[in-house]
Amino acid sequence: MGSGMCNMPSLTKIIPPVPDNMPTPPDNMPTPPDNIPTPPDNIPTPPDNIPTEPSQIDPQVLEDIKDLVRESASDIPNKYYEEHKSIVLEMKKASPGSYKGLLFSEYPDKNLSKVNEQALINVTKDDVQGKIAGQINDIIQPKLQEKLANKSFLVQQAIYEAVRKTIEKAVSESFDKAVEKININDAPPKSKK
Repeated sequence: MGSGMCNMPSLTKIIPPVPDNMPTPPDNMPTPPDNIPTPPDNIPTPPDNIPTEPSQIDPQVLEDIKDLVRESASDIPNKYYEEHKSIVLEMKKASPGSYKGLLFSEYPDKNLSKVNEQALINVTKDDVQGKIAGQINDIIQPKLQEKLANKSFLVQQAIYEAVRKTIEKAVSESFDKAVEKININDAPPKSKK
């Protein structure tokens, strides 16, 4: 092996050569018919004014989205508090061991901020935001269907997609703003529920 070549079999040992007596396709092999339909020349092109931006979405639908997103984001402090309590309870159950690396014996003196950070992650992670965006989208869809009943399929699909993206962006931004207001170094405020 000192020559730098690897000890692999040659390709002719792996893939045998094509034999000289390989049969050829018969002369009477069927050919495709001449009358295969071709696409029509009059395929409609999509209109240039298909909505893709939030500014092209019905203002009432946008207002409904804002209200639903605001309502969801306003509940983050309560969910954060409840999640904090849940983590502390799990830590207590796991004691003297740890729960997700958090020891009950170190709470709150040494690991309060870590418990708070985990609670915040749990209530604001992407799958939670996606679930909330999906729920808002489910509420908005019937209103959209009613407003779009007389629009073409392409316009409907474009608006549905623009609304879906608008909801996802609004949820993400509202969660980010809510998280900015939470100080993970302090004990979470009591739930308002």
